Amino acid sequence: MRLPETVRDILNKLETAGFQAYAVGGCVRDSILGKEPDDWDLTTDARPEEVKALFPRTVDTGLQHGTVTVLLGGEGYEVTTYRIDGSYSDGRHPDSICFTPSLAEDLKRRDFTINAMAVSERGELVDLFGGQEDLARGCIRCVGDPYARFREDALRMLRAVRFAAQLNFEIEAETFKALTELSPNLARVSKERILAELTKLLLSNHPEKNWNFCMWPGWHPRWRRISRACISTAGRQDCRAARRCALRRPVSESHRRHSGNCSPS
Repeated sequence: MRLPETVRDILNKLETAGFQAYAVGGCVRDSILGKEPDDWDLTTDARPEEVKALFPRTVDTGLQHGTVTVLLGGEGYEVTTYRIDGSYSDGRHPDSICFTPSLAEDLKRRDFTINAMAVSERGELVDLFGGQEDLARGCIRCVGDPYARFREDALRMLRAVRFAAQLNFEIEAETFKALTELSPNLARVSKERILAELTKLLLSNHPEKNWNFCMWPGWHPRWRRISRACISTAGRQDCRAARRCALRRPVSESHRRHSGNCSPS
């Protein structure tokens, strides 16, 4: 996997100073898929103050979550310390975080296997949860227990549907089951965040996947109402996407009843 020179420079500087450092998350996923990442997120065992000491130009993006933005080559790169999230009492955000020296612990807290991979400056891939295999199968699967992941943050349910649309993937059976059963928790997600996710979905190559999922009987009625309203709003923002969504035929009823084609054989 080829990393941009600026990303390699940041990772190399952290490693030279005695720290671990990796590119992580969506940039790794997109690179494996042969796509150009929109941005590069980095992770390290260095604490925020240690990251700031190494680089002359930084921005305190989210120190409470361990994130510092390093400015290099006219771009900003978020560098986040390995962390473990505490409980999520509001169903959206961790009540507390604690830093950890373990990359494995940091990857364990992430939403989906395809987003829980890391790569070193030398191109060494760390894939502890089968993300590369799920990419090959076209599968959206939660890291660990899907019920736990969705109870922690209800927005992850919308992200699952959005990734399925953007990548033309299927949602793994247990993940789909948890998603439908926990859909009432979507009441904890703001309409603005729902609209943002649905707008991205409508602009994807497979916006019809939203209609298939939001019409599934297991979805909470409130979600179906919000989804229809947001589709209408986003459609006014981008008529071509709305028209594409309306013209595509929905998948078969059997597909809506069961989404498990990417389960392991």
